[in-house]
Amino acid sequence: MTTFVGIARHIPQFSILLETLSYIDANIEGSNLVATLNDRHQSLTVFAPTNNAFGQLAADLGFAGNPHDAAAVTAFLVGNVDVATLNAVVTYHVAGTALSAHQIANAGAVETLQGGSIGAGSLPNLVDAEPDLADPRLIATDIHVANGVLHVIDRVLLPIDLPGNTPAPAEPTIAAIAIEDPNFSILVDTLQFIDANLADSDLVGTLSDANGDFTVFAPTNAAFGQLAVDLGFDGDAADAAAVTAFLTENVPVETLNAVVTYHVAGGALTLADIAASGTVETVQGGTITAGPDGTLVDLEPDLADPTLIATDLPAANGIVHVIDRVLLPVDLPGNSPAPVEPTIVDIALGDTNFSILVAALQFIDGNLEGSDLVGTLADAGGDFTVFAPTNAAFGQLAVDLGFAGDASDTAAVTTFLVENVDVETLNAVVTYHVAGGTLLAADIAAAGTVQTLQGGEIGAGELPTLSDQEPDLIDPSLIATDIPAANGVVHVIDRVLLPVDLADNDAPSITDIVAASGEGFDDNNADFDILLEAVKTAGLAETLASADVDLTVFAPNDDAFVKLAQDIGFDGSDEGDAWTYLVDALTVVSKGDPVSLLTDVLTYHVAGTSLQASQVLGLDNITTLQGGTVAVADAALIDNDPETFDANLIATDIQANNGIVHVIDEVLIPTDLLAGNNTDLEIGTDGRDYIHTGRGDDFVNGKGGKDFILLGSGDDVGFGGDGRDLISGWRGDDHIDGGGDSDRLYGGKGDDMVSGGAGRDMIFGGRGDDIINGGTEDDMLFGGRGADTFIFVEGDGMDKIRDFNHRQDQIDLSAYGFDGIDDLGISTSGHSTHIDLGNDDGITLAWVNAGNLTEDNFIF
Repeated sequence: MTTFVGIARHIPQFSILLETLSYIDANIEGSNLVATLNDRHQSLTVFAPTNNAFGQLAADLGFAGNPHDAAAVTAFLVGNVDVATLNAVVTYHVAGTALSAHQIANAGAVETLQGGSIGAGSLPNLVDAEPDLADPRLIATDIHVANGVLHVIDRVLLPIDLPGNTPAPAEPTIAAIAIEDPNFSILVDTLQFIDANLADSDLVGTLSDANGDFTVFAPTNAAFGQLAVDLGFDGDAADAAAVTAFLTENVPVETLNAVVTYHVAGGALTLADIAASGTVETVQGGTITAGPDGTLVDLEPDLADPTLIATDLPAANGIVHVIDRVLLPVDLPGNSPAPVEPTIVDIALGDTNFSILVAALQFIDGNLEGSDLVGTLADAGGDFTVFAPTNAAFGQLAVDLGFAGDASDTAAVTTFLVENVDVETLNAVVTYHVAGGTLLAADIAAAGTVQTLQGGEIGAGELPTLSDQEPDLIDPSLIATDIPAANGVVHVIDRVLLPVDLADNDAPSITDIVAASGEGFDDNNADFDILLEAVKTAGLAETLASADVDLTVFAPNDDAFVKLAQDIGFDGSDEGDAWTYLVDALTVVSKGDPVSLLTDVLTYHVAGTSLQASQVLGLDNITTLQGGTVAVADAALIDNDPETFDANLIATDIQANNGIVHVIDEVLIPTDLLAGNNTDLEIGTDGRDYIHTGRGDDFVNGKGGKDFILLGSGDDVGFGGDGRDLISGWRGDDHIDGGGDSDRLYGGKGDDMVSGGAGRDMIFGGRGDDIINGGTEDDMLFGGRGADTFIFVEGDGMDKIRDFNHRQDQIDLSAYGFDGIDDLGISTSGHSTHIDLGNDDGITLAWVNAGNLTEDNFIF
């Protein structure tokens, strides 16, 4: 593990910090800051400002140059701030002991080596001794190094009131407010599009002029997305780029200009001014009328009118009001009328998640004389509140009543219920879900109970939980509320409400809860398919089903296990593949005994007594059956592996007949799972090897055979040798070579060099700025995140890059002797660009437009 100085030397954003440390050491007698922060025997906390933070400090002190020019910023600071003050500033960023963000938050303040104190009462904000400038914020925390803990901050902490600093920035203009808020990106793009395509238009400049005086009704991105849908857009209305493209391609620029200027009025008009006048005259020439309940009435009769969702936002040149729809100055052609609000039955019929509820209503109407439940709930003149159980809720009810089939098979569940529950009881159950009148969730919470049409009462004293008349089964919870209907309101629940104590039902065991979604893997990452497989593999299913125990289980859902697999190199999202990867990884880490290690991990999720969520959150530590302890902080569970994320409680108090289940979003690890044995050199055999390294800078040679190599968190070298190998890097700057045959190579999170060697390889660079060489034969290459370089030499064959980013990636063709891009044979086919390198060599760039390639994308 490296030191503070080691990290700073490898991260360009800390270059100014390093230069400043060196400058102080060179100019203050006895100063030894660099050596201290590189000393592995120290235990310190460092708040590390980025280059951007120093650039902002320079600007605050009057620097008129480019704040992103690190050399210029460094020169300005050392030339304008005396070295003693610089030393005070730097040592004000260092505390004499290693403190996590959690410890800092609990302490509320940090005493520094400079002698001053940093306020930490409202993390991520830190409060320094400079009153005139914005305080820094933590932007990355708990980066563990060999000599302490590193936290990254976005501004420089100041121990004194520095002379010459500028005051807090002036109030932003209307344009600045829009540009700085991603919720207005479509509005900004539309303004820029109009300025670029309409002669003499300067909307951005006008709204950027601090001397102007305007009122702007600012539609959010969601508002523009709804407008696009109203005009026939069938894409993702949340995709800002797609919505912008649709509008600019389908609405004439003159019409767009009329729409945008219809949102602007001369003079700063507050909400009170608008309400008092009743109308607003716009720059476009049309009038906006103030409607009831915060609505604004425009000139488009077919679509819903906008509503004010935020008002009186001050700007240097006026005032901004935020609206949830776009104001329209004309009756736009091609828009569909606002849909008629659906009835309760329409809502159920239109959502496949309610198909069993609909079938139950229809069955009762068809088999109980005088029943007309469907007709009643379809009557737009009615007024009802319906608690609507999902198909999964009915599936759970069937399981509770003895159904042994697939609880997700809606037809089988429906058949079981209508054949095993008499129609009178079904009618009582269904009408127990209906109340007269429209009751919103707030109304229900205030009342504490709900009187139903069946005659029974539903308890609502502890929302989102609803209590029914069945004592043996888990009570339902509200999972979606206040869904409006033409004849009332719908609330969605995750279990069926029961008005009676049904015979022959018992609360499920912990194993039953885990197994509720059935055997096998699926696309639902919120259930427990992987946990069930793990429990069965470890032989714990019988224990967790026993009526003789009283346990608490913190149950990771499928998403948690997939994330754990991804953290150690898995590149995918399929549950089954993730489970297989984890078993392989456990086999490597345990040196061939995965079941024992898996059992340790699983029992680390179990406490020996039942604890409700309120009891869990009241503890500092929980002792587990594995023997280790889990720390509790706020709603998080902190395990013993410093490299993995802590778990959060995301669903609590699921009652079993032998304990309680709480759902968590990360897997708890009882030990430092990925810590190695400090072996620097590991050589495989000519057979099939499973090799896992730890935190050192290791060298691994898989030799012959089909190998599985998992590199740890150091700067490692992994060589697959002959055979079809799988090599996965992790957090270091790794050098990976697949060797012979067709390999799958994963770089991981560092700045890696990945070479395929011989064979048809599949290479994934990962998150860093990687260098990738497919080697001979036809390879499939994925750069991943970061600015990647793809190297090609003569004889590499026909390779395909699946995610080339023309804005930051490069192709190194220096081995071919080309003089420039004009020497290349570049052609386009469909959505791909092909580069012919001659002699049966070539590159295909998937989803890249040849017109976007420039000389900067190549190294010749």
